[in-house]
Amino acid sequence: MVTLEHKERWRNLRAQQRLGDYLAGLDTTEFYLRQSDASFVDIAHRLPVSPRSREPAYFDNIWIGPPGTVQTFHQDNHNDYVTNHNYFIQLFGWKYVAVCHPRDTFALTDGATVRGHHCDASPTDPNVWQRVPSLRHAIVGPCDLLHIPPSYWHYVQSLSVSISVSRWWFDNHLAEIIYSVGQERWERPAIVVADTRTFLADLEEFGGASALKRVLLQLSPIARFAIITAFSEFYGKGVFDYV
Repeated sequence: MVTLEHKERWRNLRAQQRLGDYLAGLDTTEFYLRQSDASFVDIAHRLPVSPRSREPAYFDNIWIGPPGTVQTFHQDNHNDYVTNHNYFIQLFGWKYVAVCHPRDTFALTDGATVRGHHCDASPTDPNVWQRVPSLRHAIVGPCDLLHIPPSYWHYVQSLSVSISVSRWWFDNHLAEIIYSVGQERWERPAIVVADTRTFLADLEEFGGASALKRVLLQLSPIARFAIITAFSEFYGKGVFDYV
């Protein structure tokens, strides 16, 4: 069984269905298999990898739906500090995508309804075109790859029956660990991988101790404990002097 959402993001409707039955009715369904763990598909080894020298962890999700699915403008992961790269890969069908730089956040959201890191601005609104200079549009089809950098706003609408994969990865180790723990994907390394010096460098890149504190205070005590424990497993127990 898979959990489905209505293809129009703003309609808070959900359903459950067998995956095979859902796929058989894709042409007529009103529901969307949205951001589902892609591990059930043997595809990870075929997806693009980060150009960075450090090989990050990857978080792959699959999106399957009918024509007319809409993801309104949003920023991935909905967090100002735990920000990710997104390799958006179109496998089947066609989608319209609009993206804009985070520096245009105020211009994009001016006059729009904003809920956290989502807003209902329309990429086809001439007023949005005029006040958002970084706004760009694309049609993606089979085998197309779109790199969405951290914190970029993006809007996605399917033009046909569509299958897509989004591959998330993080530049910063702290962000990667925080997200991994939250997704229950953290695996304790066999040995301590780094040290306190590396932790302090990663902490500075993350935004400093104040940024980490803001992120942790938004979480439950149990979640905070799990993240700090993961830090110590990766960087060593010296991190306890700083968190």
